[in-house]
Amino acid sequence: MNSVYTYYHKIDEKQHKASKPMLEHWRRSWASRGWNPVVLYDHHARAHPLYNLLKESVSKLPTINVPEYELACYLRWLAVAARGGGFMSDYDVVNYSFKPTPIPSLMRVYEVHPELEEVTPSVVAGSQSGYERICAAFCAIKAEGIEYRIGETAHVSDMIVL
Repeated sequence: MNSVYTYYHKIDEKQHKASKPMLEHWRRSWASRGWNPVVLYDHHARAHPLYNLLKESVSKLPTINVPEYELACYLRWLAVAARGGGFMSDYDVVNYSFKPTPIPSLMRVYEVHPELEEVTPSVVAGSQSGYERICAAFCAIKAEGIEYRIGETAHVSDMIVL
């Protein structure tokens, strides 16, 4: 059975309370389509040898978001790499018809917006080395080279790097 992973990190009590039913809904929706839904946490990311480097590197990047949230967005990639790769979905993505399939390539992002020259990594799939390449790119980004801004504030996220 194909596993699909999501990553969860408790930011605060309000977010945690709101996330519980969403995580369960995510699990049920993917399981009903033949997937093995697995929730990954920080300890899964910690199991990867790049953990300290990735955490240190991305923590220096500017963000408009709560730092713990932004860090979790990066660590999810490492957690899936530590599990050997596979499919990853945000836990607010409900599966209505996506059936289990083999991993299609080194890395595939399913939500692409060519007209905007953007991607949204809400559902991705890749090999372990595909995830590790993405994590290496995250580690290589330097804050001084950032030109993306939201208002007057420089901002970097995994979505922007992709």
